[in-house]
Amino acid sequence: MAAVRLKAVRSPSRTITESDIALFAAITKDSSPVHTDAAYADEGVFGRRVGHGLLGLCLAEGLLSRARPKGAIALAWEWEFTEPFFVGDTLWAQAEPESAPDDRFGTVVSERIVVFKNDGVPIQKGRHRLALTHGDGSPDPLESAIHGGIEAFADLAVAQEGPVPRSSATPGSMETGVFFEDLALGARFETPAYTVGEFEAGAFLGLTAEAGEPFHATPVVAPLFGLGLVEGLKNALAPHGGVGTPLASLSWRWRQIAPIALNDTLSLEVEIQGKRASRSKTDRGIVAQTISLIAHGRGILQQGQHVQMLRRRPPAENP
Repeated sequence: MAAVRLKAVRSPSRTITESDIALFAAITKDSSPVHTDAAYADEGVFGRRVGHGLLGLCLAEGLLSRARPKGAIALAWEWEFTEPFFVGDTLWAQAEPESAPDDRFGTVVSERIVVFKNDGVPIQKGRHRLALTHGDGSPDPLESAIHGGIEAFADLAVAQEGPVPRSSATPGSMETGVFFEDLALGARFETPAYTVGEFEAGAFLGLTAEAGEPFHATPVVAPLFGLGLVEGLKNALAPHGGVGTPLASLSWRWRQIAPIALNDTLSLEVEIQGKRASRSKTDRGIVAQTISLIAHGRGILQQGQHVQMLRRRPPAENP
């Protein structure tokens, strides 16, 4: 039973436009002001509007899908964001297999990926697990992988070690209704719901240039659309609910358990899993969340961990 064999590849490149960021915000509902509000972003960590981190991941996967043999679908991720990207930056990715095929869900291979911008500045990195099709006409394992889930990457441990340093945050226009201090371990919340239509699923494929055959002219939605939607659903509660408006997204661990279908109505269940104050930048803290993407009437479709940087409350405002 011969399977598709992967080798190290470099993807085509893609220059980020205003339209890319606007369309990603529209179809995922992630209109966080760090991406869409120039006046707000000018006072933020990056000093100007920044592209969605998940847009970079989605574009990298779409571009890589065009650089390898057809029939390789990514269904689980371990991902970190190391540098921002902006309108006008040109992104591209490199992928290198790191494991022999694993047949628990058909044929599964893990790859290491680095995303670069412009002349080779690395901005994102991580790993994904790919389900591969066979190339000899034998039964296709991809169907069982898409519908059966793939092993998750291990969560990142986020816990406070030692005393919490005093916050050095100062009052200003960047304040939100939810600060690091407001989020208690074990706190849970649910987001508003979102129904996936043909426009959103098709626009996502067009934006990311995803070449995976199972997601074209079928009722199955590309897995990364679900991950992109997570930030939008959480943002529907910001700034005065949920985890508020974060300073930056740091990392994801994420996997598909079952496919998203057209007309699914989706929402999130989120729990605060861990938190710690930054020791080097005491105006901010790190929060880890466990997240389940749920289809009403069908159960959990995708699940994972998100680690974000949040503002700390100015000392004068602490109760």
